[in-house]
Amino acid sequence: MKNKRVGTISMAIVLIALGVLIFYSQINKVSTLNIALKLWPLILILLGLEILYYRFIYKEDVIVKYDVWSIFIVFAILIANLGIFAMTETGLLSKIRVYAVTDDYHFDMDINEYTVGENIKKIILDESTDKLSIRAVDNNIITGSAKVDISATSKEEALKYRDEELFQFKEVGDTIYVSLKENRSNPTGYLRPYDISLNLPKDIDVELRNCYSIDLVYDNFRNNFILDNISRIDMRLNSENDIKVKAYVESEDFLRGNVDWKFDEYGEYINGEGSKLINILNSDDITVDII
Repeated sequence: MKNKRVGTISMAIVLIALGVLIFYSQINKVSTLNIALKLWPLILILLGLEILYYRFIYKEDVIVKYDVWSIFIVFAILIANLGIFAMTETGLLSKIRVYAVTDDYHFDMDINEYTVGENIKKIILDESTDKLSIRAVDNNIITGSAKVDISATSKEEALKYRDEELFQFKEVGDTIYVSLKENRSNPTGYLRPYDISLNLPKDIDVELRNCYSIDLVYDNFRNNFILDNISRIDMRLNSENDIKVKAYVESEDFLRGNVDWKFDEYGEYINGEGSKLINILNSDDITVDII
């Protein structure tokens, strides 16, 4: 009776196949994970073929013993590679790399200027940042500044990303849509803006949506505002502003500041004749002060 160990040949074939698969996926830019998930049952077929091979070659009786260690190594290598492939293709490996090889840099940056056309009657700013300050300018140019956190492999690389445009502008009819650019070219880290300050034309109506906190200095504005889904609003007026503020809140407890609020289904404050309107929707912390 002869003893034959099954699993050694299969392990060798699997190692060669995995190497070829990884090499092929890198050259042809295909998903190694998808291919490996589809082909892994071939390991069981290889083990079965190895058993049949020994039975066919050796006609006499033969005792087949499984090389448990080799079989374990094959599956361990397979599981480890599948784990690495999964982390790579889901982006987890890139995030780990960010923490391992990058540093955080903090900068002040100027926002890319944009000249508003004479036909524009409304500016809509959507999902800007956690904190936003708004002030008026006499011209038709949108300007501003921001603080940014940049994760990069070096300060030189971080400075390159800092010089990129932060906002994108899209004109549709008489409306211009302003939003933070989503796709940035930083492959090794992130660029996170905060404490954004925008200067907007004083005579063009503005709608601000989906921001946690807004500091609106209305002193020099001569337009209408809609503030929608802003958790916290701090607004500063002067005694010469001809403005009406309507705040659609559930209770007057949400209304603060040194102005004389009136509440009847919604909060209201009028300064002068109230020819301009600020509508506040979906907010639960509103402060209006006259300075």
